[in-house]
Amino acid sequence: MTTAPHDNRQPATTDKTSSASAVAKRRRVFGWMLGALIVAAVLASGADRRAAAPVAGQLLTPAGRQAAAAETWPLRLASFNIHGGRDEAGRPSLEDVRRTIVATDVIGLNEVRTIGVAGLTDQAHELAGPSGFGVVFAPAEVRWWRPRLGNALLSNTALRSWHTVPLHNTRGKAFRNAIVAQVEHGGLTVHVMVTHVDNYEDHEVQLNQVSEKFLELPEPAVLLGDLNTRRDDPQLQRLLAQEGVVDAVAAGAPSGLADDGRIDWILVRGLDVVRSGVVDLGASDHPCVWADVQPRSQGEGGQELADAPRIEFDRRR
Repeated sequence: MTTAPHDNRQPATTDKTSSASAVAKRRRVFGWMLGALIVAAVLASGADRRAAAPVAGQLLTPAGRQAAAAETWPLRLASFNIHGGRDEAGRPSLEDVRRTIVATDVIGLNEVRTIGVAGLTDQAHELAGPSGFGVVFAPAEVRWWRPRLGNALLSNTALRSWHTVPLHNTRGKAFRNAIVAQVEHGGLTVHVMVTHVDNYEDHEVQLNQVSEKFLELPEPAVLLGDLNTRRDDPQLQRLLAQEGVVDAVAAGAPSGLADDGRIDWILVRGLDVVRSGVVDLGASDHPCVWADVQPRSQGEGGQELADAPRIEFDRRR
């Protein structure tokens, strides 16, 4: 008797099921890979440091300040690199920064950082809150989709308008800027510039850019900032040699302060310097330099400076 051959072939439905399973697996793997690439791209985008967009504004009136203060001369200027709100040992120091600047009228701050993961506020607003200063925070760079680091201007008198100017940059991620503002005080518009100049390859071109802009400002004009240069820098000497430019810290301070190796500056045009100095409470790796100024027309016969109430700095080092 002949036996029929055995058929070992699987049903067609099994082949189709295996094929569909393989396709689904490949799709899952592709989805995981695509998701990983998207996450990596997002993280790379967030981690990348980028130049912050220029900002501008107007009509900022500080809260909590007496109106009479806006009419009082002299005007106290200050420049302070706050080192990201940390002292030389890296310890948080915003309270010491606040104590340092409380007696100022107009102050330029450098190395100001945002606060917290979300970056919804910054150290300048944190410092200004209890004192009622008006604040302009000008981030120079953005990281993780939020402002990260920049300059700030604090004022206890009205800021009529302000804008930022990007500084020349060839070092990739080394972003810098300057704030240019108009401050109303005692019936005058004082043009104020705040900046932090690079200390490396872009130093010369940035200092030249800042110098030209400062000289273009109508008088009275003020330049506040860490210029990362000392008095013996030929480029700075050329700026100081320009007619009407005054090193306010040296002009109003005791003998010997002019050549102390400082790199933080207050330069003025169209203003007389009454007094000046340096205060260091250990809040930063920089001291705070300050100067009291008044209009040139205030000279003898003008307002008696002794009659203008002033809060003196704590000069402990």
